[in-house]
Amino acid sequence: MLGSFGRVLTIFLFTLVSTACSISDGTNVKSETSEANTPKIGIVESTVLPTPTQVISSPTPIMAVATAEQSPVATLVAVSTTPSFHGSFDCANVSEIPSSECEALEVLYQSTDGNAWSDYDNWLNTNTPCTWMGITCADGHVVELSLFQDELIGIIPAELSQLTKLEKLGIGGNELGGAIPPELSQLSNLEWLTLSGLELSGVIPSELSQLNNLKWLKLNGKLGGTIPSELSQLSNLEILDLSGNELSGAIPAELSQLTKLEELDLSRNELNGTIPPELSQLNNLERLSLFDNELNGAIPTELSRLSKLTWFVLSSNKLSGSIPPELSELNNLEWLNLSGNVLIGAISAELSQLTKLEVLNLSSNELNGTIPSELSQLSNLERLNLHSNELNGAIPSELSRLNELRMLHLDNNELSGAIPPELSELSQLTWLDLSENALSGNIPPELSELNNLVWLNLSSNVLSGGIPPELSELSNLDTLDLSNNEISGNIPVELSELSKLKILHLNNTRLGGELPLSLQSLDLWSLFYHDTDLCEPNDTTFRSWVTNLRSYQRTRVVCPHRKLSIPE
Repeated sequence: MLGSFGRVLTIFLFTLVSTACSISDGTNVKSETSEANTPKIGIVESTVLPTPTQVISSPTPIMAVATAEQSPVATLVAVSTTPSFHGSFDCANVSEIPSSECEALEVLYQSTDGNAWSDYDNWLNTNTPCTWMGITCADGHVVELSLFQDELIGIIPAELSQLTKLEKLGIGGNELGGAIPPELSQLSNLEWLTLSGLELSGVIPSELSQLNNLKWLKLNGKLGGTIPSELSQLSNLEILDLSGNELSGAIPAELSQLTKLEELDLSRNELNGTIPPELSQLNNLERLSLFDNELNGAIPTELSRLSKLTWFVLSSNKLSGSIPPELSELNNLEWLNLSGNVLIGAISAELSQLTKLEVLNLSSNELNGTIPSELSQLSNLERLNLHSNELNGAIPSELSRLNELRMLHLDNNELSGAIPPELSELSQLTWLDLSENALSGNIPPELSELNNLVWLNLSSNVLSGGIPPELSELSNLDTLDLSNNEISGNIPVELSELSKLKILHLNNTRLGGELPLSLQSLDLWSLFYHDTDLCEPNDTTFRSWVTNLRSYQRTRVVCPHRKLSIPE
């Protein structure tokens, strides 16, 4: 067909000056007639071109254009197109790879609605599969098949096992479902298997343990059942990612035999039981992610032997007991997240020895005691999250030495005493949440020195005194929540200078007086000032501004008119 799939390679225009050049016998003309004086267009499918002048000699379709009056001047358009194989592609015509491999690729295309792929460049349109999108060849074989996020739909065909020299198979991020074909275990040269972000079902085939050369295995979908202990036979495996499935049962202790493993991610499943202490034998392990499961029991102290570990995440489980002080031996650790468990006891001061630590998250546990001042030695720490525990005592002023700190969450504890003004030295801080404690005293005006601060939440404490007008210097502030405190006095008119402020909550306080009219210059989303002694300006424009906010809670008290004093 003319212009099949838009692949028109060349167009030649020429003019015949003689009436002898009209389209004649030996041609098969398909034409559409129209009203007089409008062009007629015909498609000439012939290897014989009009005489007397043979301008083109190639097997190309020809478009002839002539007027209804058979003008002596006719224009022929010769169109050369690449062959269209979608309906007639035959692997018998392919020579650069074995027919069996070609047939496997053809089955993949047809069974996953190849015509609807986001990029199917050259697929079944040329006899050179090595030029097809996502295909890499070497020595006459397909060695890589990579079609990540290409809108494949259907199931993974077992015929892919015919790609016997395949080293990399990556078809993640598509709409492929069904079971993983156990026949993939026949890909003996496979080093890289990524089936992530799919809608896979069924179980993990134990036959995959036969892939002796495999280094990278990522299977993420809706796989169920247990983790096959046979995977421990993949002696060359460096990455094992089975996250985001519906796997249940215990973590096989046999995985400790994967001595080359650098990353183990079993997160976001339904795994239960205890963490096998045998995992401490994974001497090359750098990342261990077991979060969002149903694991219970204590954190094995043996895991402190994982000397190369940089990432250690056990959050959102049911782990109990205390935090092993032996974890301080993980000298290369950069990320430690034990949040969302039922850990008890005090925070070990020995954790201060983790000098490379950038993130420490122990939130949402049942930890008690004080915050160790020794944590100030974590000079690379960027996030410290201890919220939702039972911590008590004062906030150590030594935390001001954490020069790289960007986020400090100490909310929802039982902390008491004053807010250390030294926290103003945390020049990189963007997030400060000290809410839901028993902090007292005034709000330190020194906090205005936190130039990068975006979030400041001091709500639900027993803070007193007024709102420091210096807070107006927090030019990047997005959220200011001082609600549920004992603060009093007027709202400083300077707060209207917080041009980036979106949320201002001052409710349930002893603030009084008139709300500054200038607040309406702010592009607020949320304004709460109910359960206070504040009154609204007797100004309809202001009240209209408040009621048009996305979220607001008012006192609904209008300030009385001021009496003007007339000099005698």
